[in-house]
Amino acid sequence: MATIDLLQNWTQPQGLLAVGEPFWADDPTPEVKAIHDPDGNSFVDLGGTLDRITSHGYDLIEMLIASPDDWDRYQAEMWPNLAAWLDTNPDHALAGEVRQGWHDNQRSYLHNARRSLGWGVFVIRPST
Repeated sequence: MATIDLLQNWTQPQGLLAVGEPFWADDPTPEVKAIHDPDGNSFVDLGGTLDRITSHGYDLIEMLIASPDDWDRYQAEMWPNLAAWLDTNPDHALAGEVRQGWHDNQRSYLHNARRSLGWGVFVIRPST
């Protein structure tokens, strides 16, 4: 977790860190893994996230995990913006690419990623 390495330089001894981290909530399909974790080691499950935290010399104090509804809101809030941009820029050179990317993202999320991806904020402190 490179975020821990970065933040610990700006934290007081025994200070708390809040780290946002994606994780696998369920085993991903090969398609989802290829899109979201192409190197094969960026995401782990929640147990693996705990292992990463403790391997950096930290204790997990608290966590807040996004629900499927939270993820849906995060994803779906982008769609009206894309639709509005396409309505305003129908002749833009990138309009077709933007539309295709929007639809590909929706399809991937709703068919696969929604069940596999999780997000949490983990509050940690140095182990004593």
